[in-house]
Amino acid sequence: MSNVRIKRKNKIKKDSIIVLVFLIIILVLVSIAKLGWENISKNKNISIDDKRKEAKEIHDLFEKELNEHHKEKAKILKYKKNILKIVRMVFVLLWVILNFIVYHFKNVTDLQVLFFYNQLFLLFIVSIVFIFVGNISDLKSINNDLKNKIDNLIYSSKLEILNTKIEALEQGMNELKPMIDSKTIEIKSH
Repeated sequence: MSNVRIKRKNKIKKDSIIVLVFLIIILVLVSIAKLGWENISKNKNISIDDKRKEAKEIHDLFEKELNEHHKEKAKILKYKKNILKIVRMVFVLLWVILNFIVYHFKNVTDLQVLFFYNQLFLLFIVSIVFIFVGNISDLKSINNDLKNKIDNLIYSSKLEILNTKIEALEQGMNELKPMIDSKTIEIKSH
């Protein structure tokens, strides 16, 4: 009986060693699969100059794109600044067209009659404002509201998008600056 027990213990030891080796092999295979065979088999002898050159190229691309965004932002701000002048010009142009129509089609040569038609046109605009807005005394606040709505409608969303792009590019450039200037480069592996 003692012989049988010794054989059983030896068999259990052999079986446990086989299971342990099998588990170690599975563990190694799973680790290789997680890390990726390419990362293990790749030669990671990347020179510092190559990394610095790559960082410099990316930095130059960021700088070029940043300059383009700054130019576009300046252009939008210029248009935003001039939008009220354009709206005023449109109203003056409407007034000139009204006077031209009255002069040519009604054959008005008297200045007093021309003033009458201008007053009639002004009364028409005031009545339209009164119908749609309510109170004529709020004309200045209506003008400010109209200005703000035009600004928001046309330019604010574009400016917000440009500002976020500019901030992201500047942050990226600031992160690349130490890589370009340093003598040693940290290689981050994922």
